[in-house]
Amino acid sequence: NLNWTVASLTGLVFGLPLNLPIKGNDYRSSDELFLPGAGSILELFERGGYSGSLIVGSDAGFGGIKNVFLNHVANPNVYDLHSFNEQADARDLDWGLNDKRLYQKAKERLLFLYEQKSPFFVIIQTIDTHSTARSYGDFPEPHGDARDAFIAADHMADAFLSWLSEQEFYADTTILVVGDHRYMGNRLGDVQLHG
Repeated sequence: NLNWTVASLTGLVFGLPLNLPIKGNDYRSSDELFLPGAGSILELFERGGYSGSLIVGSDAGFGGIKNVFLNHVANPNVYDLHSFNEQADARDLDWGLNDKRLYQKAKERLLFLYEQKSPFFVIIQTIDTHSTARSYGDFPEPHGDARDAFIAADHMADAFLSWLSEQEFYADTTILVVGDHRYMGNRLGDVQLHG
């Protein structure tokens, strides 16, 4: 029970599978408590004096993603499509910003957090390799299919990590790269994945 977005996040921060009697992405109401009483790494960071931020290029309300933060971080900072003030016609994808713009927003937010002179942790959720994986011509596209989105994701992650390595706070930074869940499409190039 780790094969959809909020379930993957639950596995990461709580160390628990998300076993639900309902369709997974239906566990999202803003009025709901998200796993009340369950301890998470989010609370551990806060007890250690770290502020917590979630940065996503889509609507953080989808599937209950922001509820993880709202219910387990005392002073949550959730930055999503709405807080970036992106108009619908300025969106790159149906659901929000592509990863190229998301990484730029993340850089701006990281610099802002560093200027606050307090420890912080940040979860950045990229989405271009999600279903349906998309690339947008800024990177090599040798396959002409979803595999190109993974090539672009590698390039963008590398560029972001290179940028991080040049920042003053890098020496005190730990980076953890975690996959969301397996690719949701049935094929990746010529390979049948599921079924």
